[in-house]
Amino acid sequence: MSPISKHNRALRACYVAIETTARACVHLDAAAAQLDATVGDDPFDTARFLAAQLRLLSGGLHPGIRAIPDPADPSGPLEHLEAALDLLGAIRPGHAADDPTRWMQHLVDLRPAVVAATDTKPHSRSGSNDTEQP
Repeated sequence: MSPISKHNRALRACYVAIETTARACVHLDAAAAQLDATVGDDPFDTARFLAAQLRLLSGGLHPGIRAIPDPADPSGPLEHLEAALDLLGAIRPGHAADDPTRWMQHLVDLRPAVVAATDTKPHSRSGSNDTEQP
C-alpha cells in the first residue's frame, strides 16, 4: 500500500469518527430537548439539570451541534441516549480527536437518572390502588 493510500485511509477514518461523534451529539441534544419539554416552569426540576448535563457532554464531544426539534420523533430521551452510546461505541480507538470511552462513561453514569426521569409507568399492581400495603 502506498503512503498516499495509507494517508487517505487515515483521513477517511478520522472523517467517519467526526461524523459519528456529531450524530451522537444530535441524539444527546434531542434527549435534552425532550427532557426540557417535560419540565414546565419548575426551575429546580431534576430533568432540567439532567438535560443541562447531556448538553454539556454533547458540547464537550463536538461543540455547536444542535438537534432540530421533531415533534413526531418516536424516540424518547432514553432511546436517544442509547443511540448516542451505540454511535460512540462504534468509533475505533485512535480515530477520534478525543477518547470517546471517557465520554461514554459519563453518559453511562447518567443513564439511571434518564430512566428515572422518563419513567411514566405506574408502580402499582393492576387492580390495586397507588399505595402498597405490607
